[in-house]
Amino acid sequence: MQPTGAAPSPRPPSPALFQPADLFDLSLPISKMAAMAMATDDAKRAALRSQLATRTRQQELLGHTAETVNSTLLNAVQQHIHKALSRLGLADVLAFDIGGDVEAGLKVVYVLERGNGEEWRAMGRFLRLAAIYRLTPANGLPLVLSA
Repeated sequence: MQPTGAAPSPRPPSPALFQPADLFDLSLPISKMAAMAMATDDAKRAALRSQLATRTRQQELLGHTAETVNSTLLNAVQQHIHKALSRLGLADVLAFDIGGDVEAGLKVVYVLERGNGEEWRAMGRFLRLAAIYRLTPANGLPLVLSA
């Protein structure tokens, strides 16, 4: 206990309450954003683009830039794609290059999540067989597809 009138002891600065990964809008899960990216309704796709381009008030107050938020969302989409490929047993034969395009990555998520997965597993078996008979590009597997 400090005597009255004494200067308070210096405290170390507090760590940030939220990291950028905690702050992108999870009210629209990645699967729902993927469905919006593939929607035939222009208004839904426009709403998604607006959501991706606009920072939340919380992100603004904490000083996160649009680039930081976009990078965080891009990483989350890439992780979602990797998990889907692993779940389908395709991580060793197929990869997607989405570059820096979140919307393209969401379209990949949409395609990977369609169906029961057996179609993708069959594709994996086909690609492995093609690799055995050297029918794949010289750099081998995984085949890298651009989004």
